[in-house]
Parts: sequence; C-alpha cells; structure tokens
Amino acid sequence: MKKEEAHEALEDIYTSFNSKQHFRAKVDWDTVKQLNGEEFLWAVLEPMSLMVDSYEHEAERVQRLSPAQKALYFFWYLDAQVANGGFIEFYWNAFDFYLPSIETGQELMQYDKLLPIIDKAHHLYLQHEDDFDKCKEQDDIEWLYENIKGFDRIDEQYYDLTEELHGFIERFVRKNIDEFIEK
Repeated sequence: MKKEEAHEALEDIYTSFNSKQHFRAKVDWDTVKQLNGEEFLWAVLEPMSLMVDSYEHEAERVQRLSPAQKALYFFWYLDAQVANGGFIEFYWNAFDFYLPSIETGQELMQYDKLLPIIDKAHHLYLQHEDDFDKCKEQDDIEWLYENIKGFDRIDEQYYDLTEELHGFIERFVRKNIDEFIEK
C-alpha cells in the first residue's frame, strides 16, 4: 500500500455504541453549567476519560460513549497533542491512529474548518513518514522540528482556530448535554 493511501486505510474502530450501557457522568450540573471554555469541556470530558481509564480497555469502554461523546473524547487527543507540541508531537506520539474517529466527530459536529487542516498535516506527515521513523529510532524529535518545513504553518492555522473551535465544541456539548451527563 502506498503511504498516500494509508490515511484512507485507517479505520474508525470506535463507531460502535452500546446504548444499553451508555455512560453519562454524574456531575453537579448547577456548578458545571457556570463554567466556560476549556474548564467546561474538561468538566464534561474528565469523567469519560476516567471511565475509559487506559488504552488497554479503550476499544471496549469507548463503546459506552454516544457519538456526541466520542466527538469530544477523540477531539481532545488531537487538541492536547497539537497544543503541546504541534502536529509533529501528534504524529510522534502515534495519535494518528485516532484520525478516523476525530474526523467522524468533526463531521458529526459539522465543524468544517478543522478537517482541511488535519488533511494538510496528514499529507505532510505521509511525505515525511520515513523521517519520523528514523528519528524515533534515534529518539530525536528535535530533528523533525528543525528540518521539516510546513508543520509550523499548519500548527499556526490550528492555533488561529483554537478559540473559535473550542467555543463551537462547547456549544455542541451544551446543546447535547443529556448525552454527556446525568443532571
């Protein structure tokens, strides 16, 4: 398989939803609804993260999350990695495994500005996948930052959207709050 086809070959293994075991956190809604931005999103997301608990049980436990919950849950993987070290960090830590789930979530939320940025980052990653592999063998992430041009521009595009994107996701979660928590 060509590397350019690898993105299409990634499969969203997290589409199953077991509605009979739907996890909804028990939180103090009167307190949580007063929060805004990342504080609000984390108050809703943290109980899901604690329930899933580990990568070892993720595939099984994430089935207890509704599609709306998964949209937030998987987006947070992308956001945390890119906020910490850009898309290079996202790929360095092998979070591209979650790209299909992240994309499914963005399509569900109908936020169309992020997917083109993800596509650019993934295309650039595929062009330099061998470099990533060599640098991992040598444990040298700095070489990637110093030598691969383009990720910095893509990171900036992402950072420019962050406030708008987080606001959009917050409104999405508030609109669908009954899928996320028990009031």
